[in-house]
Formats: sequence, C-alpha cells, structure tokens
Amino acid sequence: MKKITVDRIEDKYALCEADNGELFQIELNELPEKTREGSIILVLSDGSYVLDNSATKKRINEMLRLQDMLFDD
Repeated sequence: MKKITVDRIEDKYALCEADNGELFQIELNELPEKTREGSIILVLSDGSYVLDNSATKKRINEMLRLQDMLFDD
C-alpha cells in the first residue's frame, strides 16, 4: 500500500508527495471529500484513495511539537 502526503491544493488539484519524494498532481474530485493540505492518503491496490486520519493527526502533532521547540522562549 502506497502512502502519499498532500503538500498543497491549487484550484482543482492536490499537489502530492510520495514517500520517495516524487511530486505529482491528483484531481481533488478523485480524493476523499475531507482531503486537506497535510492530509496523508493511502493508495489502495485497486487505485482508490483513503484518508489515513491517524497518520495525519500524528504528523500534525509532530509538526506542532517541532514548532514549539523552535519558537519557545
């Protein structure tokens, strides 16, 4: 199962990054409804997409922790 991260959303496209660093676009209407910037999406064997809510929350929490470390006085 392949895992991708939504880097940003531009117009009707999500610019995504694969685990290997490859960047590519996917039309938003092909992705799950609640896809947002920073979402982690699993690509299933049939080519469909599923949000990985657990991995997304973990990633957000890690980013917030790093931000706190950088800007904490």
